[in-house]
Amino acid sequence: MYIANGCYVNGVSVKAGKNEEAREKSRAALLQAGADLLVESAMRNPFAALRLRGICERAGYSTGAFYLHWANIDDYQNDLAERLAADDVFDADMAALKETGEDNSEASALTAIARVADRDLQLLLDDPLYDAMELLNVTWGRTRFKAQI
Repeated sequence: MYIANGCYVNGVSVKAGKNEEAREKSRAALLQAGADLLVESAMRNPFAALRLRGICERAGYSTGAFYLHWANIDDYQNDLAERLAADDVFDADMAALKETGEDNSEASALTAIARVADRDLQLLLDDPLYDAMELLNVTWGRTRFKAQI
């Protein structure tokens, strides 16, 4: 690591002194640009990470099985969005929360609420559908309803 008139950081020469503020400004601008591009990409195509072969590999089926159900990836994406937005997707989780509440009906209100909240958090962390639904809401929902937001 070579040091002269400042310091050398991660292979990039960094001058000390006046330029520190400019470096921080450029760093912040570059990070913001990356975040903006991520959001813009997701807004244009929230399903960009979904590739047909990746979906089939994850499910353990061939692309032929995929085409048995959908004519193209767009049809699949629409069905996926409908599935994630369906009322019954989280019925089992809601039943578990109800059961937790009923099991704690004799406890103090604060204890019962804390136990239901703990169970809710556990369900959120254990079920990747919640993350998928949230991503769908944030990206696809905003693109489809942008004029209303």
